[in-house]
Amino acid sequence: MLYIRSVERFFLVFILMSMPFLYSFGVLAQLFGSDLSRELFWVDELVRFELVLMVFLGIGYVHDRGAHISMDILQGYFSPVLQRFLTLTINLLGLILAAYLAWLGWVYLQHMIASGQRSNSLGVPMFYLYASLPVGAFLLAVRHVSALIVTFRGHSAQNVPAV
Repeated sequence: MLYIRSVERFFLVFILMSMPFLYSFGVLAQLFGSDLSRELFWVDELVRFELVLMVFLGIGYVHDRGAHISMDILQGYFSPVLQRFLTLTINLLGLILAAYLAWLGWVYLQHMIASGQRSNSLGVPMFYLYASLPVGAFLLAVRHVSALIVTFRGHSAQNVPAV
């Protein structure tokens, strides 16, 4: 799992660092009105694609870090048994949702592959973009399964290690 986390982090950091650079480069080229600005028509589309990739591929990584929005204000008042039950329930429901998103993303991905649709500016097959949903949902499902295993082994909700 450490390998998956490292690869995810590398791609997310690369995308996050390239987005402002590409967008700034495109804006500066348009600002100075050079002929280069006509050649950089694809920058906006690439940045939007990177944003979508970052969101869907980062879902599992953000869950791994515990950075998703959570409503845990009352959890500290519950008994350890109830906290464990709540953690199991949340992770089970999260696993079901992630599996559904992965399946739904797979259906959309198959449709995009069959349609042969390409992006307007880049000319890239759209299935590359649509593949980010089932891959990201699968990575999130793996994180939920790992959290379920840790919780079943008896660790508390606060001591669930990063996967």
